[in-house]
Amino acid sequence: MNDKIFFSRIYPVIIVGLGVLICSLLIKCAPEVKPEGVKRVIPIIDAKTIQPQSITIPINSQGTIMPSTESQLYPEIRGEVVEVSPQLNEGSSFKKGDILLKIDSRDYELDIKTAEAQLDRAKAALIAQQEEANFQRIQFEASKESEDSVSVLRLNLPQLKEAESNVEAAQANLEKFKRNLEKTTIKAPYDGLVRKKNVDRGTVIG
Repeated sequence: MNDKIFFSRIYPVIIVGLGVLICSLLIKCAPEVKPEGVKRVIPIIDAKTIQPQSITIPINSQGTIMPSTESQLYPEIRGEVVEVSPQLNEGSSFKKGDILLKIDSRDYELDIKTAEAQLDRAKAALIAQQEEANFQRIQFEASKESEDSVSVLRLNLPQLKEAESNVEAAQANLEKFKRNLEKTTIKAPYDGLVRKKNVDRGTVIG
């Protein structure tokens, strides 16, 4: 009985001792762990030399395009439209100098002929006055009169000045009618696109 009590008391001590002994043996027999160095992985790259350059990047978008220059063409003279270019239709494009429409030029051609006739008459009158002034000058020089005694009327100078003015006025009138004739043809002032057309053949404009 006493032996059983003794073994029951010493048995746990023996188990604990064996456990401590086994743990000590495991610790002593365990392999030594050596720390390994951290290996750096070198990245693989692809190098390329880049040169600056201009590129066009297409961008898809929506919006309204507004023209930088917009003009409304009006004729400076009056007349009937006798010809309209297809380039004057809405949406059509045109180049600078293209003929867009023509106005009836017959009246302006007749004005030029009338102005040319007036210029011819003015030139003829000027020649006559020049001859008369030369004749009066010769008569004055032959009379051997003093310069103080001669009159501008006697030398025909006012009539000569008036004839010269009439020639200049006739030339200016002829140039005006020639310009009017040029205005019967309306040309595009620059490259562009027709937005709206307000005229057609047979329309009287001015």
